[in-house]
Amino acid sequence: MNDRILVWALAALLATAWVGCFSELEGDGCSRDSDCFTSEVCVANVCRAADEGTSGGDADVADTGGDDVEADVGEDTAEGDVEEDVPSGGGFISGRVLDSVTFEPIENAFVTSSPPSEQVFTDSQGRYLLEALIEVGETYTVTVERVAYIKNASRVVVEAGGSRNVDILLVAIDCVDDEMLCDDVDNDCDGMIDEGVKNACGTCGDLEGLPSSACGTCGSGSWVCAEDNEAVTCQGDLGVDAQNVCGGCTPLQAAPGDPCGTCGSGSWACAEDNEAVTCEGDLGDDARNACGGCATLAGALGEPCGQCGTNTCTDGDNDSLTCAPAAVEVCGNAHDDNCNDSVDEDCD
Repeated sequence: MNDRILVWALAALLATAWVGCFSELEGDGCSRDSDCFTSEVCVANVCRAADEGTSGGDADVADTGGDDVEADVGEDTAEGDVEEDVPSGGGFISGRVLDSVTFEPIENAFVTSSPPSEQVFTDSQGRYLLEALIEVGETYTVTVERVAYIKNASRVVVEAGGSRNVDILLVAIDCVDDEMLCDDVDNDCDGMIDEGVKNACGTCGDLEGLPSSACGTCGSGSWVCAEDNEAVTCQGDLGVDAQNVCGGCTPLQAAPGDPCGTCGSGSWACAEDNEAVTCEGDLGDDARNACGGCATLAGALGEPCGQCGTNTCTDGDNDSLTCAPAAVEVCGNAHDDNCNDSVDEDCD
């Protein structure tokens, strides 16, 4: 009788434990295939029928928005996962790439990491394994790309003893005929991202100036792409040294203060816009001598000169005088103006 009571008590205890475990899985989801029924697999922390997704494994799932999702290293992995042959205690990152709607595996997705490890493609089950150069204790960003899907990434912390699978979900896109947007997405599904719509630095967005074009004071510098290629910076700007003496940028035809105008009677001055000079104080013909030239004459035009004759303008030279006989005698100057050996003749 006592033995029978003992058996009933043990059965009741086992049933209570089973119900508790089942309730916990139902409320919190799953982290491995073993948390689900035998006909189910664990996908994105949810138990699903085996034909709804791929075979499971311990997994954290990166969200489809591209935000960092930290996946800590587990102590073991499910049997059959891609990392089953990884040496114990070595650093590695593994997981699956799945369609965000159907949870179907995505084959030939390109997987890379930063800091860099090896570059791999997913297999027919969407699985990948990064092992080369993966250091224990490091944090890596795993990035996945595939034609007709939006690129996604997940941050993974690698600890000793292995890693849980990091399942990364990709959002499928509707392909268009031509790349129209610069959004880091292969919108026309031709294997190239943002071709023909990137700026001159190879990124998206408007640039302040075109690389190699002039910038800065009076265009003395030139635009160059910044280190992150997200903007341009102006290099070689000479500042005020690039300006003319008036403070403008246009080369001046003359230096302010230099003579200008008729016979140099005016002087150059900066224009209001500082981009040119203007001639101020020009006297025009009033600046010329009696012969029409600009030099100071040695005497007055028409004055008596020599033993006979008067000052006349030199032919072909408006800046000098020649002493020559006058056409007619000048009366009252007591000088033989016409050089005929008579003074003031015909002046009575």
